[in-house]
Amino acid sequence: MKKILLSVLCLLTVYLLNAQSKFGVISYTLPQGWYTRQSGNDLELVKKGDENSGCKITLFQQLNTVVNGERKFAELWTLKTKSGNTKTASPVKREEDGWIFFSGTKTTGNKTPTEIFYTLCDGSITAIILTELQGNSCLNEINSILASINIPVTETNSKTRAKSKKTKFPYVYRAVYSK
Repeated sequence: MKKILLSVLCLLTVYLLNAQSKFGVISYTLPQGWYTRQSGNDLELVKKGDENSGCKITLFQQLNTVVNGERKFAELWTLKTKSGNTKTASPVKREEDGWIFFSGTKTTGNKTPTEIFYTLCDGSITAIILTELQGNSCLNEINSILASINIPVTETNSKTRAKSKKTKFPYVYRAVYSK
């Protein structure tokens, strides 16, 4: 009996440690040593001890509108980030399985991305994500968080995504944040 109880307790602990957190429509999993902090209506995901290192992800409050053009994306980037729209290349737009997503990159002199701004629209709402990185110190954790992001199919977005089983954040960041 004690072995069964201990096994159940261990499984529950593992489940709770790997459980996804939620902000608006976005579900995500934080790696060990990371925490969330509120920033106005938005949520910052930061690494403990590295709060001022430039290593964080910001989840902005979702918009109940469609972002499907480069101009609207650029306006949001300027509005939502401290640096504004300081892109070094044109934003990347992709459409897949009912999703419309943009990504834009700000780089430093050595062409290492320091900021990537994403919008992810399902035809009814738009999720907005900003990643900030200085060097490669938290690259694996940033990629882990981005890979864990999930936006489920709901009644409001099911019309455009009726055939899609995909709920994971599109992997547009892989081409930008790689070693």
